Amino acid sequence: MLLIVPYNVFEAKHGNAIRVRALMDTLLKNGNRISLLMYDLPGMKNIREVENVKVYFRPVKFRVIAIAALMRLIFRASTYDLLCAKMEPFGGFEELVKEIIQKDEIDVIQCENVWTVPPLMSVISDGKLPIVVTAHDVLIDRFEQLYEYQGVPRLVSRRLLRSIKEIETRALQACETCVCVSEEDRRRLIEIGADPTRITVIPNGVDTSKIRPVGKDKKLAKELKLEDEDIVLFFPGSEMFQNKRAADDILKRILPKLDRRYKVVFAGTICSYLAKQNLPECVILAGYVEDLTSIYALVDIVVLPITIGSGTKLKTVEAMAAGKPIITTQNGAIGIDLDEDSNYIMIEDDLESFPCRIIELSQNEGLRNRMGREAREKALEYDWDILMKRYVEIYEYLKNMAPSKGKAITAERYHSKEIKFADCNIMTPVKPLSLNLLCTNDACLRIIIGEAVWT
Repeated sequence: MLLIVPYNVFEAKHGNAIRVRALMDTLLKNGNRISLLMYDLPGMKNIREVENVKVYFRPVKFRVIAIAALMRLIFRASTYDLLCAKMEPFGGFEELVKEIIQKDEIDVIQCENVWTVPPLMSVISDGKLPIVVTAHDVLIDRFEQLYEYQGVPRLVSRRLLRSIKEIETRALQACETCVCVSEEDRRRLIEIGADPTRITVIPNGVDTSKIRPVGKDKKLAKELKLEDEDIVLFFPGSEMFQNKRAADDILKRILPKLDRRYKVVFAGTICSYLAKQNLPECVILAGYVEDLTSIYALVDIVVLPITIGSGTKLKTVEAMAAGKPIITTQNGAIGIDLDEDSNYIMIEDDLESFPCRIIELSQNEGLRNRMGREAREKALEYDWDILMKRYVEIYEYLKNMAPSKGKAITAERYHSKEIKFADCNIMTPVKPLSLNLLCTNDACLRIIIGEAVWT
């Protein structure tokens, strides 16, 4: 199979990369051979040799990087992925894909993230190979939240979001199967145009053999300056904007209402963001940790005040696997099977009430232990080995049947900018966006950016 990933999966530390590595492990255990095509910034060239994995890496072309940098500088808008989708991430993308298909005898293509689909349109229109895409997020919702967080001017964000929605809708319709990570995401993707018969849910998971309840490491506790009487709260995360918002809420809205016994440990690349701030002594930055098991052993309560973002939160499932009590929001529990009888996660959507919930839980050891046991038991259902086998089932099913050419979107339809909306089942042409940038001296920017962003 051909696996296309829009970043160096060996270097990336975010949740999407963890999922891709778990998928690769499952495929290799199942006897599959993988051709892995990755593209990333020129400096991200650390490639590992993996048995039965043929790796192709290409640096993203300079023009994409330059335009993305300009958009970030002028409008504060993140457009790197959008530009890769619209301009091709590197020259000869389609030609290389076709070469790999022929040389490596590819029988199915797995696209990680919707952004990788648009450059594949001529391959898709051939209708010879089934293509599966994993939608790790609902892009239109994610970027609407991101642009609000970044403070992107309203007119600019509206135009960018329109382009993102067009890409997302057409890409979802182009592939034989779309895999999303939660029922909430599935419903939302259907609303924006995905065929409900060709979209399925495989949630994010965890390696329960790796992250599990273990005894406390006294040496590590000493290194982190944790005392026996401390009540240890924990938040792990990357530098994604939703984690930055949650970390800020912990520092500004939750921690000031707790007494000195409470200490907060942060782990992951979020520590790079927090290190730039003036932090109180009760905040401990553990940095990026490859294996969080030993840190979880020191933790009393995992606190995840996540209010934005979509998809299943890996940090929630990992905390469950570690057997820890969790306080989070409805957003932080997306993709987790919760019902009225679920006692392993405490849901609180009012951040002002988080301190009360933390105090309540810290004073009830029996409740903490019970929540931890039930969380661990539930996490076993989300083990990567169980979840990723569903991909194998999808691939086998698609390989044993001809691609549904009547459903597959053609290159001509794609470039004519027609979108099929699921709710009305009609073809609606989308008018090209006008090219008006929001700065007075924008002549050179019109030339540099051109159609890449606005149309």
